[in-house]
Amino acid sequence: MRVTPKDLAAGFDNVRAEAKKAGRNPDQVELACCLPVELTPTAGPEITDYLKGSVEQVAERLQQFKEIGAVHIGLQFMIPHYPERREQIERFAREALPALKAFTRTCS
Repeated sequence: MRVTPKDLAAGFDNVRAEAKKAGRNPDQVELACCLPVELTPTAGPEITDYLKGSVEQVAERLQQFKEIGAVHIGLQFMIPHYPERREQIERFAREALPALKAFTRTCS
């Protein structure tokens, strides 16, 4: 799914409103999403609806989704062939997760 943080937040606001109409506590509804991701060797142009770019760019974009209230984010690695997809997953775990944790600490 390609979506900007702003569009996802608007959809989540709608879900919370519907939860309230249904008699549920909207504060108990958690936002989860699934996003495509592709790590590139170097930084590229900013893409607003797709997680593509350097490790730092992807970590920054993920932080934007976290800031709108996403508590669970599934990642779909978009590389079509297995060996390359595995490399992307391993690189993400090795480089992007620590970068995301560091980014989160500096923004908190």
